[in-house]
Amino acid sequence: QRLRPPPGGQPRWVVFLEPSTFVDPAALEAALAQHDPAEELFVGRVLQDSEASILHHYSTATAYPLGPAGFALSWPLVRRLAEGMRERPPRREQQIEPGWELAKLL
Repeated sequence: QRLRPPPGGQPRWVVFLEPSTFVDPAALEAALAQHDPAEELFVGRVLQDSEASILHHYSTATAYPLGPAGFALSWPLVRRLAEGMRERPPRREQQIEPGWELAKLL
């Protein structure tokens, strides 16, 4: 299925939050306003392993989103990710941490 804009226009951002994430809507709006939503952008905090971990297949090269802090992807980036996954679906191997798996696609 193709990603379609919501009724009334093109989305600018897709915001990912966890149930425990506290959001100040005005601060979120101000933070996103500092970036051009027409570009392929990730906005948020990232983590990077300093030591190899089995959770990340022993890789320390990939920085990944800090999920509890929330993060946003610009609509052009979301579209590219969706098109890429349609052309090359994810393998069905074990995927322990979705944020890290997402970061590998960015």
